[in-house]
Amino acid sequence: MDLCEIEGGITEKEGQHLRELASTCEYPIVEIGSYLGKSTCYLASGSQNMKVYAIDLWNMRLLPEDIKEEKINNTGSKHDVAIIAKYTFPPDGSGNIADRITNKTWKKFLSNIKEMGFEDTIIPIKSASQEIAKVWTQKIGLLFIDGNHQYESCLADYNEFAKNIVSGGYLALHDYTNKYGYEVKKVVDEVIKPSGLWTDWFIVDGLISAKRK
Repeated sequence: MDLCEIEGGITEKEGQHLRELASTCEYPIVEIGSYLGKSTCYLASGSQNMKVYAIDLWNMRLLPEDIKEEKINNTGSKHDVAIIAKYTFPPDGSGNIADRITNKTWKKFLSNIKEMGFEDTIIPIKSASQEIAKVWTQKIGLLFIDGNHQYESCLADYNEFAKNIVSGGYLALHDYTNKYGYEVKKVVDEVIKPSGLWTDWFIVDGLISAKRK
């Protein structure tokens, strides 16, 4: 299996950029939000003997509370395929719904990293990112944020982990867009860029990255 064949939300160009950033790292790499491991494997493929810590819950994709009251096709079920597609997928309907509403993601992630030969490089951490932030002490060479895309969660991941990025290390965030209600762009434009801590901003498709001064 080739890297680009792994199901995931990143494009090949985005994956290649993550690989390039990872190849510069002299400190561990941290990824928040790994899903089935596509971006994780791109990071591992570029890593020069640095570990890639993949933080994710790998559980059923939790749906917004208001879905409980949503009625599509008169089913009223929050697990109705139409409802799930409406709230968790792009308008083109892409994505594997079955894998997102069951607990298959964890097993598939492990299978993918094993098949790609990265079991010794990738260290999965099955937990909420903010729980790990409470005990994280290591310096970071590259932080890739691709977890919860809402403002408060994205900002919390940045605030708690980016402070560990070494000078010359990198920060990358996925889904730098206003589509689908994502608020990553708002965090970057209103908080991260104005901080003055970052330079060499670069955008590849929906991925934005910068170097720590």
